[in-house]
Amino acid sequence: MSKEKLINDIKRIVAEQGSFNYSDVEGETALIISTVGKTNEIIDSFDVSGVSTNLFVDGHEIDNDYHFYEDLTEDVLEDILAVCESYETGNEKTFKRSQS
Repeated sequence: MSKEKLINDIKRIVAEQGSFNYSDVEGETALIISTVGKTNEIIDSFDVSGVSTNLFVDGHEIDNDYHFYEDLTEDVLEDILAVCESYETGNEKTFKRSQS
């Protein structure tokens, strides 16, 4: 899938479902977008333009950042799309249960 298609699919889901935190997605483990030595950058939340991240060194949060989808690699975007699809599916299941 092309980078442009990945971004469009991510933005469509977030526009339809609303911004959400990574912790809102059941069964997902932390999504690390970069690792350098003992420093990890982990996605915290998603909005229609990009992701908010937390920067950890030796397990301690030291900073926050924001990345536009266009600035992320295709591999990271594929992982983000999978998370967005899981979130969308979870919301659809919740909606169906509430209609019963």
